[in-house]
Amino acid sequence: MKCFILTPNFDCKTHSGLIWATDADRKTAIKSSSNISWNPYRDVSYKVGANTWAATGPLTEESKAELAKLYVLAAGASASLEHSHVIGDPDSSIYVDFAVDDAFVEVMNALDSSLFEFTQHKNIIDSERDCSPWNRPVYLATVLSTLPTYNLEKSDLRIATGVKKTHSGSYRSYGSKRVVKASVVRENILWRDAYTREVMCTQPALDALAMIGVPEWDTREIEVFDD
Repeated sequence: MKCFILTPNFDCKTHSGLIWATDADRKTAIKSSSNISWNPYRDVSYKVGANTWAATGPLTEESKAELAKLYVLAAGASASLEHSHVIGDPDSSIYVDFAVDDAFVEVMNALDSSLFEFTQHKNIIDSERDCSPWNRPVYLATVLSTLPTYNLEKSDLRIATGVKKTHSGSYRSYGSKRVVKASVVRENILWRDAYTREVMCTQPALDALAMIGVPEWDTREIEVFDD
């Protein structure tokens, strides 16, 4: 029984970051500090936990409507994204941080349709080549399950202090040791950890990703403790 954190593979030529913008031009990219009426890095809200560290479950309808007005820019890829399936990375953020194509949706729904919420998105641009990256449907992906995965007594994690209100309850590393509970790993395929918001998975999820090929993402294996 193994457990993994999904991480970026920055050495992959088709690895890209996901940037939110008000138009197809990189000059319209939104920053977390941008003073606009609705900021995708600050105001995205979930049906459980709203826009706090405890956020989980599907996006609210208001958030979906606001995101639909914006552009997703794929930034940083040194090669064409034509044969890729993901833009961005599963990160610890509260906002929506990656988009996927229909092949990703198909393989993950076949594995377990309760893992993600997929919201189709029309406005997407490969900002390095100034074109649409895919001639196929694009979806914003939201990990639906959030679980307290780590054994805190055995992991170098402690609650963060001095953080903004929305990040209350977050944990940070003070060393490299991480240990997860077997009871969580045994029963789940892909989820966010409740302490760090890292996206974690077990082998069935990696096997599904391998079916379509997602070299833009890497993994870090985490020790499993039989609780």
